[in-house]
This record gives sequence, structure tokens and C-alpha cells, in this order.
Amino acid sequence: LRGAPGALPDPARGYAGGRLKFTKVLGALVGDRAACAKKLVERVQAQLAPLEKACRLRDTRRCNVALQVQMEINRFCANTSLVYFLRTMGVAATQEAAAMHDFLIGRAFHSIVGDAHADGGEQQRAEAQARLPVRLGGCGLTRQAGIADAACVGSWALVWRPMQQLCPQLFGGVDLATAPQEAFVELQRAHARLMEAHARVSGVWEKWDDDFYDYNKDGESCKAFHPEQLATRQELLPITAFGSEDDYLKGAQRRFSSIVHHAAWLKLLGRLRGQDVDAARGAAPSAAPVAGSPREAARFISVSQAYAGAFLNAVPKQAAFRMPTWALRIALQRRLGLPLTAATAAAGGGGGGRRSRHGKLFDKYGDVATNDGESGHQTRHFLILNALYDAMRRVYGGQVRREPADCTEYSDHRPDLTLLLEGLLTVFDLKVFAPIGSDAGEVELRGGFVGFGNTAPHGQLLVHGRRERLGPPATFNPNTGAGYVSPKEGDYARAEALGVRVVLMLVETFGGLGPALVEELRKGAEWRANKLTASEYDETTWSART
Repeated sequence: LRGAPGALPDPARGYAGGRLKFTKVLGALVGDRAACAKKLVERVQAQLAPLEKACRLRDTRRCNVALQVQMEINRFCANTSLVYFLRTMGVAATQEAAAMHDFLIGRAFHSIVGDAHADGGEQQRAEAQARLPVRLGGCGLTRQAGIADAACVGSWALVWRPMQQLCPQLFGGVDLATAPQEAFVELQRAHARLMEAHARVSGVWEKWDDDFYDYNKDGESCKAFHPEQLATRQELLPITAFGSEDDYLKGAQRRFSSIVHHAAWLKLLGRLRGQDVDAARGAAPSAAPVAGSPREAARFISVSQAYAGAFLNAVPKQAAFRMPTWALRIALQRRLGLPLTAATAAAGGGGGGRRSRHGKLFDKYGDVATNDGESGHQTRHFLILNALYDAMRRVYGGQVRREPADCTEYSDHRPDLTLLLEGLLTVFDLKVFAPIGSDAGEVELRGGFVGFGNTAPHGQLLVHGRRERLGPPATFNPNTGAGYVSPKEGDYARAEALGVRVVLMLVETFGGLGPALVEELRKGAEWRANKLTASEYDETTWSART
């Protein structure tokens, strides 16, 4: 009998003879831990071997979305292939396989993105950022070794009560929080590590929320930015509650994984700022960096804003969701802080490279091109405005107008959009600003701490203006909010005086949408009960529906 101590080997079927060291149960490997780990590593290598072929995809005359397809394969297909084993085999048995998996995914990522012109530090930073979720400024290539603890805890949270119900003679009297068996101890340690990380990260967030980074010239306090959606302590159930009927047991892995992602985000931000991450909990959010790059910190904060990475969720099924490889590569390399492949030739040294319309030498990161392009910025403003107009027309119909000519009755400045809803007139002005200027050495430090810190003040000044504020002192001090502020009328001063509602639609060049614009889009979704029509459902893709 195969598996018996005296059974003969069968090399053709991979059987070495004698007692089996492991077997498969519902696809997972069960048995000797070392043998299971070795077999899982072999499986990962075999499953991810085709990634090398995916990395060789190239555009053709008829299809120019090769890079987009490569990113989808690496993120949605390859990177998720180990999750089932993390949930069913535990942390220790999957440790080596997770490390191998992450290595192969990372190698494919570097080949796909094209970072050959980057130095080692830039490549490491780019991969660390790409490992973050898209809404946290990454590319969604989650480290499997990083979420192994969350997968273990999430799996036990779902199965422990059914185990006690189905097999009370085995598990009815077991205290999961103190049981000495190896599998239970692994769960206890994973849960403890996650709760320790949660206390550390949530402590930093609470510190930043309690303190102010600075004050703007309107006298409003501004706080340091950090991502939202970190699971609360209440949502992270203790092991003793795993046998209950608590609703938080459902989706436990996602909640515990948020700890891992937020901790990784904080670590990378501290690295870009040059701050000691371990000391961040006790430091004020305005603590000056020891070293690091204000440009990189501002870039990272910018790409972490709402919807800055929405383009990464677009699947090229419909024409509107297809991104040409040349454009997507620029967007990805800019997002990750890598030298642009397209700018390598243009950024030649010694003054021999191409120059902008105002004579500045194009840099390899694309900052000059973003701020001082040869053709100006009319095209990007036009395209973004068209997209916003189309979205609002689908919600409000003919009540939305684009660049109305008959606006002189209420405004001295022609708005980009107007909305007449329930008797109230709202005008919208679109501003597309770059948080990083054409000179990386002159990037304001504020952008690396406050969301839209380098763009919102200028947009508010142009659209809404500012009121005069008297001193002392004679000069405004952003650290205290005191000091004289000179008055300035905004473009819509007369409109606001007449009772017209004015909204600044701020969009940063890294893709982030300003808070006022996000709020307007949220209102539009509520107006439509957050539902798409049948035709709209067909127009979009499964990863971008709302």
C-alpha cells in the first residue's frame, strides 16, 4: 500500500517509497513541516516560472498596452497565488515559500517597470513602495511574508467556532489563547506581534492627530498627513473571542493586514524624511528631518492622497481604460521616484540636453517637464476637466454646464463648471498643480508632512483669496499662526459676495484629488445611490466599479 513503511518507490509518480512525509488535504500540504516547506518552495518556483515570459511582452502595432497587462498579471494573478497556503499551512511552514515568492515577484516588478537607470537605493525604495496597497501610494504588490501573521490570525478567526461545533470532543474544552500545542502557539505569537505593531502605529497616528504641524494664512491649523482606514482596537478581536459570533471575525485578515500596511507606510515615510521611525511615536509631526529628501517625502505624501493611484486599477478591457505603455511607464516611474526612461536622453549633462520652454535643462525625474513643458499645461487641464464634466453630467444631467459664457452676471472670472441644483448655484474651478517644482532643491518641506501642503495654499489663494489679518508680529509665523497677513481678492470674490457657492477642484500632477473635489464626487455618488446604470456597468471594469 502506497504510504506504508514497506511500500516500494515509484519514481515516475514522485514517490520515494516508505512512509509519506506529507500529503495533500484540499490542496494544502500536511505532514512534516520541513518536507511541506520544501515542497511548497518548489511549487512557488514552478508556478511563477511563466512570469519570465510575461516580462518579455511588448507592444505591437495594434496593441499598445503590454505594460498594463504585465502589471495586471504580476499583481492580480501571480502575487495572489500564495494566499491560500498562508491561510491553511501556518506561518512557519510557509516562511521559505513566502520569501521565494516575494523575490520572484520583485524581480518581475523591476523588469516590468524598467528601473535599469536607477541606483540601488532608488530601486529598493521603489520596491518597498510598490509593496504597499494602491490607496497607500503603492502598486498593490503585497509582500506575502509580511501578511503571513495576518493570514494565520484571519484563518483561525473564521474556522475556530465551526471546529468547536463540529468536533466538540476534540476542541470544545480547548482555550485557544493558552493552549500549548504548536499550531496554537504559532497563532498566539502571530496575534501578539500584530497587536504590538498596531499599538506602535496607532500611537504615532494619535500623536500626529493631537498636534498641529503648522497654521495657514487663514489661521487654520494643519495636521500632518497619515493614511486612514487603520483598523481600530475594537475591530481587532482578542483570541479569546474567536469562538464567538462577533461580526468582526469576518474579514479579520483584511483588518489585521491593515496593521502591516500602515506600519510599512510609516517606515518608508520615515526613511524618505530621514527620521528615526522608532522615535516617531514620541516626536511631534513637525520634527525636522535629520537627513533624507524633501522631494521624495513630498512625492510620497502626494501619491498617497485620495485616488492618486486609481489608474492602477484600470483593466484594459474597454478603450477608456487602456493606457499606452509609454504613458503608463512614465506615470509608474514618476509615482515610484525612479528616473524616467523617456527622459534619459533629454537629461544630458553639460548643457547638451534638451531644454524646456524657459531654458531649463530637463531632469531625469521629469520635474522640469511637469512644471515647464514645451507645450504648456493646457492639454492636461482640458483632459481632466472633460473627465470631471462627464462624471458630473452622468449624475446631474443638463444642470451641469462647462465653461459657461454667460457668467458675467455673477462672476468676473469664467468658471470651469457650474451646477444649478435645487435653486443653489455652485461654480467649480479646476486647478492642476505640481507638489514638486522644477528645482528639486527648492521643494518646500511642508509637502512632505501635510497633504496638499505645497499646492492647496496657492489654489485657495487664487480661487478664494484671503482676508487681512493683523499682527503682531509684522511677519506671519506659520508655526504659531500669528502675524500680519495681507489681503488678496480671489478670482470669485464677487461671486461669493453674491451668495454663489465656490468649490476649488484641486488635482495634483501625481493624481491626488483635493478634499473639496473628493467631497463633491461623494455627493454625486450619493445622489445616484452609489449605483451604475446598465450601460455604465458595461463601460467600466470589475476593478474600477463603484
